Amino acid sequence: MLSVLIPVYNYDVRNLVRQVIEQCQQCQIPFELIILNDASDQSYHHIFEELKSVSKVKFFENSKNCGRAASRNRLGNLAQFDWLLFLDCDVQLIHSNFIQTYLNAIKLGKQSVYYGSCCYDKFPPQKDQLKLHWKYGKLRENPPISKRIAHPYQTFHTVNFITHRSILLKHPFDESLSVYGHEDSLWARTLQEHVIEIVQIENEVLHLGLYSSRIFLRKTASAVKNLLLLEFHHKKLNTKLESTVKKIQSFLPGWLVFKLYKSIERKLVRNLLSNNPKMIYLDIYKLGLYLRFKNKLTRQF
Repeated sequence: MLSVLIPVYNYDVRNLVRQVIEQCQQCQIPFELIILNDASDQSYHHIFEELKSVSKVKFFENSKNCGRAASRNRLGNLAQFDWLLFLDCDVQLIHSNFIQTYLNAIKLGKQSVYYGSCCYDKFPPQKDQLKLHWKYGKLRENPPISKRIAHPYQTFHTVNFITHRSILLKHPFDESLSVYGHEDSLWARTLQEHVIEIVQIENEVLHLGLYSSRIFLRKTASAVKNLLLLEFHHKKLNTKLESTVKKIQSFLPGWLVFKLYKSIERKLVRNLLSNNPKMIYLDIYKLGLYLRFKNKLTRQF
């Protein structure tokens, strides 16, 4: 019936595991819960040892850090049931009928992908260094259901979704993206090209893991690099960032835009690391990174 698949890297998933098992047992369905440790730090070893003894849990490890795409592909191959529920390790179930909601969706019998989305705490974190990620998550990452339905492929993320196993085996995640960023966008584009529907439903999980602002900016840079690498290999995703760059360059040369960006880059970063980061500054920062990395890639190819 259901394989619940959780890739883990440096996170304590014991509470999530408990929640999932409890709900699956309440639904009285055949299920398994597979955890894949993607070469976490040794300090998490005792947690994983504890999880190995939990009934219904199957535990596997990567010998080295393989990244998000490869880990999800491996989990799909390890699963024994037809329906695969993928959950990020740093989420919490907030609906007592979370599993049942997905079961109701797949009863329709369609071999589709169902996306439940996620939400962030309504209160800002006390630590200033976490506010950038929290604000981005609240304002940009997870739009309301109406927008998700209108743009099902563009708003998809791998944080919380269920798919038929045959879909993943036929269309695995692209493992060429070994570092953070856009492996979910690329998979969504693949689904769209093969006319596989992403059904948007209301079944959110709470996203708990927040990166510090400095790490968040590093991951933002990684995502922008991946976006450009995909573009250079003819796998353009047509993201909002790419559309914005194209629009600006229709009336201003790229070198001039980048020159203007460099004159305010320090100011942007200073704000993004502050206790009141502005999302418009993050947009400009990503635009500047895009132009910088594109210039470097153009010289390489």
